[in-house]
Amino acid sequence: MKKYLLIFVCLLATLYAQAQTQDSTKKKDIDRLTWEIAYNALPLLNWKSNTSYLGLLTRKNIEKYSKGSLTPKYRAYRLMGGVYFYNNPRQFDNTKNFNDQESNTFDLNIQVGYEYQQVFNKWQFYYGYDFEYQLRYSKTTNYFSMQEQSTYKSFNNSLGIKPFLGFKYFISPRFSISTETALYSRATLINNMLEELPTKGRNYDVSRVEFFATFYYLNAIFASFHF
Repeated sequence: MKKYLLIFVCLLATLYAQAQTQDSTKKKDIDRLTWEIAYNALPLLNWKSNTSYLGLLTRKNIEKYSKGSLTPKYRAYRLMGGVYFYNNPRQFDNTKNFNDQESNTFDLNIQVGYEYQQVFNKWQFYYGYDFEYQLRYSKTTNYFSMQEQSTYKSFNNSLGIKPFLGFKYFISPRFSISTETALYSRATLINNMLEELPTKGRNYDVSRVEFFATFYYLNAIFASFHF
């Protein structure tokens, strides 16, 4: 995770240096470039040493024209992917040689969407929707003694839709920062398994489908490069 923090700090320094070498950005200075790559820095605000996360967003800007109009409407296709890993390892001590719990979680998230854009000088307001797929695997082991333990495994597949809206500020024509708010609506197929040792006869599997909606007032903070 430290390397991601270092990458973000270097990116901010590059943005600042780029802004200092150019005149103040005016409306006519902003060329609406076709492609954008953005790094989601929000997880760095809640950074933990046993957590790793990488989230990237790619945009392709397009222009739409109404029939009989010469004024373009700004739109964009977007593709976002994120990988998350959490590790809470087992730790040994001099008294009982085990702790209460160890756990691991892995997340893979892919989103494909479409957005509408309005430009106001150095600012851009945008909104749209993403279709989302999420895969999550987690494993938690509880230790009751040196011989007895239970392992809980969860394997989830989620499909959802995410309306969003955001604001973007152009530091220069090629660099910008932005933030988004979003409403997640998901249907999740949950598969759980409990394994208890040495009493293996008490093992069981549970599968169910859950629906939920969650609002994130701060869903992402992006640092972007345009080309």
